[in-house]
Amino acid sequence: MKFSDAVIGAVLFVLSILLMLHVSIGWDWLVHNGFTGFPRAAPGKPGPALFPFTLGILTFVCGAVLLVRGLRARGQWLELQPWLTDTGRLVNWLAVVAAIVAYQWLSEVVGFLPVAIVTLFLLMLLLRVRVPLALVTAVLAALFIHTLFVKFLLVPLPWGVLEPIAW
Repeated sequence: MKFSDAVIGAVLFVLSILLMLHVSIGWDWLVHNGFTGFPRAAPGKPGPALFPFTLGILTFVCGAVLLVRGLRARGQWLELQPWLTDTGRLVNWLAVVAAIVAYQWLSEVVGFLPVAIVTLFLLMLLLRVRVPLALVTAVLAALFIHTLFVKFLLVPLPWGVLEPIAW
């Protein structure tokens, strides 16, 4: 699918307004007992709202430019791409989405390593990689990613069933 610049600009425009409202006044105006904006900083000092609000302003400008450009072009709002009719590509895309959802559901119980190895292995089989190569690559890639995140980036990944042998 290919959306016109007007559609993407309108979405960015609306999201930027919502971001700036969230940062400045929070959602208390919409949902009672909710978030009440970012904490205020002392006058003359940057606070926690500075970066998100600046990002909101920049996104607002980009969205407005895309919206105006898209409206001037007067093209199609939505153009379907050929890959949507190719079942092989569509199945591959759906498999990646299913792998992400499966990881979210299974990683806490089963653990990162088993889920990552099985997911990578199945995705490579779907892409017609030879079984021995897919298995070796899945194991090495999962171990590399796990080591990188846990040891170097200090991001805790769930051990799940491998908790007794956690290193």
